Amino acid sequence: MAEPHPACPLDPESDAWQLLRGGAEPLSGSGLAEGLRKLWRATVQNAIDANGNDTGASPVLVLAARGQKLGARGQVAIRVEPRGNSVLLRLRAWLDGAQGQVLLSRIAQTHAGLLLASERWSQPDPAPDAESLALLTLAGVMDESETFARALKPGH
Repeated sequence: MAEPHPACPLDPESDAWQLLRGGAEPLSGSGLAEGLRKLWRATVQNAIDANGNDTGASPVLVLAARGQKLGARGQVAIRVEPRGNSVLLRLRAWLDGAQGQVLLSRIAQTHAGLLLASERWSQPDPAPDAESLALLTLAGVMDESETFARALKPGH
């Protein structure tokens, strides 16, 4: 696993999270990878329409900083920005396929590794979708889900 950034305030195992999904009831839980699984699933299901156009429903994962409760100072907001993106449409099809749950876990674990090691922790105002953009870019150049899954590096 990649070394976490020294300023990273997250505990990947126990930090509380809340997934805000527009008008829907928020989901809550703990564990970074599980929160990211929920974020990616909600994004591919709700943030784009059948043609891949942005619906305006962009779920946000709110993470509590180490030792903090949700709603306290030091929260971190993470999102996967749809941008009317056909790559999310491709991901939706892949996640609905036979190996969808395995792929979703690999995406979430890779996203967690990118997030923990990110330079965002030393920046004053990081973009909430910085790490997910790398994953969307990778998915955009892959022809099939198996190739994408092999290219993912969980924990990196």
